[in-house]
Amino acid sequence: RMVKWAASGLDISSIAAGAAEEDGSTMLHAAVVHGHTKAIQALVAAGASLEAKMVGPNEAGAMITLTPLQMAAGMGRVEALRALIAAGASTDATSDKGLTPLHLASRAGEASSVEALAAAGASLLARDAKRNTPLHEATGGGHVEAIKALVAAGASLEDKENDGLTPLHLAATRGHLHAVEVLLALGASHRSRDDSGGTPLHTAAYWGHVTAVRLLAAA
Repeated sequence: RMVKWAASGLDISSIAAGAAEEDGSTMLHAAVVHGHTKAIQALVAAGASLEAKMVGPNEAGAMITLTPLQMAAGMGRVEALRALIAAGASTDATSDKGLTPLHLASRAGEASSVEALAAAGASLLARDAKRNTPLHEATGGGHVEAIKALVAAGASLEDKENDGLTPLHLAATRGHLHAVEVLLALGASHRSRDDSGGTPLHTAAYWGHVTAVRLLAAA
């Protein structure tokens, strides 16, 4: 209800700054969920915290902490995301798992959010707790448009996560054929080796992704 009041222009400054639920979610989080850009602007003007963190589930059901901007990024609420960035929200805030807004947008395949965050200066080199970059996250989900957006913004094709896997290794591991094709076309090395000495071709063969094997063998 208070989010609707904010969207309609009513003065909620006396309650906006501190109101929060037991899980840490604020009115600003609620406005993001529903994509109420005007409410976001009103809440921020009234003193709502841009960096307040709520505890909520990710797509796998694991509980993580999220700022309003992280939530907007993961949900593909692009206008909400832009409003939060314009208000000064940190583009590199991390969850308890080390995930930035760009990680979350990339994981969800939200290419427009990826573009907006990259344009705002979000780090393409950010690492989560497993040393995954945003490009690893996009590749892990086979999100080709997000991959293209990240690489166009300057993301490295050869960064490695904890096990030495490049984005191409990860695409080969999961059998994301279109992602393999796109990464190869963008210049990813099919000769990179992980910590066990395996190339993306080894990885595709290990997991039985026959078409990926053919693509990589022909590269």
